[in-house]
Amino acid sequence: MNSDTNMPVNNQPEKSFRDYLSLFRLNFIPIFLISITGLLVAIIYAISAPNFYKSVTVLKISKSQGNILQGSMLPDFQDFGSDRFVMNEIEILKSYRVRYRTAQLLADSAQVNKYKGRFSSILEEQNGINSSNHKLKSVQAIAVSLLKNVTIDQKRGLDLVEVSGESTSPVEAALIANCYAQSYRETNLSFNREQLTIIKNFLAQQRDEKLSELGRVEETLKNFQEQKGIVELPEQAKALISQSSDLQAKMNTTKIDLTIEEKNLNQYKEELKKRNPDLTNYIENFATEPYIKKLQEQIAEYKTQKDRILSRTNVNSQKITQEFDNKINDFRDKLNNQLSVYKAGILASTPEEIKELTRKVLEEEVKYQSNLASYKKMNEIVGEYDKKMNLLPTSSIDLARLQREQSSDEKLYLQIEERYQEAIINEQSVPANVLIIDEGLLPTSPSKPNRILIVILGLLLGTIMGIGFAVIRNFFDNTI
Repeated sequence: MNSDTNMPVNNQPEKSFRDYLSLFRLNFIPIFLISITGLLVAIIYAISAPNFYKSVTVLKISKSQGNILQGSMLPDFQDFGSDRFVMNEIEILKSYRVRYRTAQLLADSAQVNKYKGRFSSILEEQNGINSSNHKLKSVQAIAVSLLKNVTIDQKRGLDLVEVSGESTSPVEAALIANCYAQSYRETNLSFNREQLTIIKNFLAQQRDEKLSELGRVEETLKNFQEQKGIVELPEQAKALISQSSDLQAKMNTTKIDLTIEEKNLNQYKEELKKRNPDLTNYIENFATEPYIKKLQEQIAEYKTQKDRILSRTNVNSQKITQEFDNKINDFRDKLNNQLSVYKAGILASTPEEIKELTRKVLEEEVKYQSNLASYKKMNEIVGEYDKKMNLLPTSSIDLARLQREQSSDEKLYLQIEERYQEAIINEQSVPANVLIIDEGLLPTSPSKPNRILIVILGLLLGTIMGIGFAVIRNFFDNTI
C-alpha cells in the first residue's frame, strides 16, 4: 500500500492577492453599504453624545512633621516609606468619609443655586428634561455619584496626586475637583491634630475642675477664719506654705502630664502590639533599664532641688537656675547619647511600615518614665513638708493646710490655664501635610467624547465588518 494514501489532501489552493482583490470587487456594494452604515451610526452617536468636561486639582502630599513649634526627638528617622505613605493617603482620598464630606461641601455650595439646572451630579431633574424645576440630591446620593465622577491618580515617581472631577457641566467639574481637594485637606488636618485636640479637651476639663476646687477651698478657708477667729499665721507657717504650695502645684501639674502621656503611650502601644507585640515589650524593658532609670532619677533629683531652692526667699535665682541647669543638661546629654545608640539599633531592624509608630512609642515611653521619676521625687519632698507642718501649733495646723491648699490650687489652676493656652496654640500650629498646588480651573473645552476619533473608528469598524461579510459569504458560496 502506498503511504501517500494516508496523507490528508488539501484541495483548496492558497489564496493570492489577486483573489482577494477579486473578492473585494465582487462584494464592493455590500462592503460599501456596511461601511457607510458604520460611518453613519458613528456620526449620529458623535453628534448626539453629551460633552463631558474634566477639571484637575494637583495635590502635594508629604509626611507630617508635627506642629511647627515642636520638633521630634528622633528627627533623622522621619523620611522613609514615602511611596507607601502616598498610597495610603490615596486610599484615604477614596474613602467614604472624604466623599461624604465632599458631598456636604457640594450641597452647601452657593454655586449650586447660581447655576441651578446645569448640574448633573448634584441636582436631579424634576418634571421632564426641559423643566427648570430641579431638586438637590441627598448627601448620600451625591457621595455615591462621586465614585464615577472623580478619578485619583499619582504622578509616577512623585508625591503629587491628581484629583479629577468630571461632569457634563464645566462649572460642576471644577466645583467637584476643588471641593474634593478641600474636604481631603480638612480630613487630613483633623487626623494630624487629633492627638493634640484630645490633650486640649482634657486640659479644658481639668481647668474647669480645678477652678471649682479653688472656689470651694476659698469658701472653706473664709468660713474657717470666721469661725475660729484666726487670721494670721506665724512666719514659720507662712514660709512652709509658700515653699510647699509651689511644689504641690508642680507635682499636681506633673500628675496631669503623666495622665496625658499615659493615654498617648497606651494608644500607641495598643497599635504597635497589633503589629509586633515583642517590639512593645522590648521598648518597655529598655526604658526601665537600671542605667537609663538612674539617669532619669538623677535629672528628677536636680530639677526638684532647683524648684525647692527657688521657692525660698532671698536667693539668687539666676545663679541657682544656671547652676542646676548645667547639671541637668549634663545628665540629659548622657541620656540622649544612650537613646541615640539604642534608637539606631532598634529602628534599623524595624520594618518600614511600623518605624514611625515605633519611634512614637519610644519617645512617649522615655518621656513618661522621666516624668514619673520627677513626680515620685516631688511627692517625697511634699511629704517632708507635711511632716514639718504637723509640728506647728495645733491651732495653726488646720488654717495652714487650708491656706496651702488654696495657694496650691491657685498656682495649679494658673499652670493648667497656661498649658491649655499652649495646647490651643500647638493644635492650631499643626499644618496639614497636603498642599494644593493647582486648583481645578473651569475647563474651556470638553475632554470627551472625541468626535473625530469616533467617526474614524466607526468607518474603520464598518469597513472591517463589510470585509468580514464578504469573506464569510465567499466561504459559504465555495462550500455549496
